[in-house]
Amino acid sequence: MIRFAYRTALGSAAAAALATLPLVAQNPPPPSVRITGVSYLQYLYQLKDTTNHQNEFDVTRAYINVLGSFGQVATRVTADVFPSGNSLGYRLKYAFAAYTPTGSPLTYRFGLMTTPWIDWEEALWDYRMQGPVAVDRNGYMSSSDIGLGIDGNFNQELVDMQVIAMDGEGYGSAAFPGDQRKDVAARLSLRVVK
Repeated sequence: MIRFAYRTALGSAAAAALATLPLVAQNPPPPSVRITGVSYLQYLYQLKDTTNHQNEFDVTRAYINVLGSFGQVATRVTADVFPSGNSLGYRLKYAFAAYTPTGSPLTYRFGLMTTPWIDWEEALWDYRMQGPVAVDRNGYMSSSDIGLGIDGNFNQELVDMQVIAMDGEGYGSAAFPGDQRKDVAARLSLRVVK
């Protein structure tokens, strides 16, 4: 009887110890690729000029995204479709790979990626549809550029940061990929409450 109680106590202790260990043999999620997009369309009918009135549908902007997730590595390729004279043009807006080490708040990116200010500013207002923000539209900053960057989210996204060393010409510039000079940009955002 004592032998049985001793074995039962040892078995219960071993089971409790094993239950507290993290499961090591879990399978990682399988790689995935998603295709998404967004488009901004408009219809114009102008009554002012009866001989040469406008009656047309138009694509003001459209983005086609191919997003990949491969464990700790993520990829993004985005095509930017825009009006170009009487037709539509397209160009790459984003084409980057990102690496996030397990358990790390930092993500390392390389390629044609978002710059620190404009993507953050556009995310503040979910319903922005009219076009690029003022600093992008007027050529002061670009929403995308080629370079190396580090993103960080700390304290459950109460502290957010991005640092990037980039080409400096912007993805929409005629000089892209530009000259020998490079730019560095950084942003640190603090939230009081979540």
